[in-house]
Amino acid sequence: LGVAKAELGVAKAELGVAKAEWLAAPDEDKSVFLASFQAAQENAKTANDNVRIAQKAFKMLLDDTTPAQGGEFLPDNLQTSVAGSQINVPSASGSSIVPVGLGNFESVRTTGYCYVDKTRYIKELVESGEKYFLSRPRKFGKSMVISMLECFFLGKHRYHLFQGLEVARHPPHINGANCVQWGPEMEPFGLITLDFSRLTFEKGKEVFEEDIIRALANVGASYGLQIEMWTVKGAIVDLVEKLALDPRNKHRKVVVLIDEYDAP
Repeated sequence: LGVAKAELGVAKAELGVAKAEWLAAPDEDKSVFLASFQAAQENAKTANDNVRIAQKAFKMLLDDTTPAQGGEFLPDNLQTSVAGSQINVPSASGSSIVPVGLGNFESVRTTGYCYVDKTRYIKELVESGEKYFLSRPRKFGKSMVISMLECFFLGKHRYHLFQGLEVARHPPHINGANCVQWGPEMEPFGLITLDFSRLTFEKGKEVFEEDIIRALANVGASYGLQIEMWTVKGAIVDLVEKLALDPRNKHRKVVVLIDEYDAP
């Protein structure tokens, strides 16, 4: 915050100089100095925006809500789960309920909803590449896939949800700090899961970017980490680096999952 305020002070001083030069310039040169003045105005606006973002970040850091590091490498919002509970497999009578509009893999697997096993695709995804973009119509199951992958990369903490499914019968190998086979003993990967439908995008780009930064800061806080960069690119790089280098992350890799990418 102090750095942002100092940069704002410099920008304001440069704006004052540019304005004075523009006003004092002869008519034939005013267009040249006007361009400099307008550029200085834009710099000052950017610096002012950075101060506002840093003020919000500073306030967030003052909130005594960040958990201490240590223990399992697991986001605090996922600490409580049905781990160890029984999978509620639908009966063969066909009386199970189809989970229309429900995109939570854990809920579907533990409450007796009908689930069509698509887990074989996980093996193809993790062993064939690293970056994927899934473009499908609405209600095609994209959120369920994201939720399924989130549970998958939580390793031993959600392994029980995959009992009886294809991926448990034919577990894939995952490249990290070491190549490991997915299974009941696998440590979790660092996870960044964003749902764009929960962000504010109706009020313009600036508010949307602030909300993305806030969401990233919340992910970091759930691991006991604090991000220190206040642009979208800076925040995501900062968070990924800290999650990858966290000594609790045995794989030294981070999984980024984005749901409802088309909401904005």
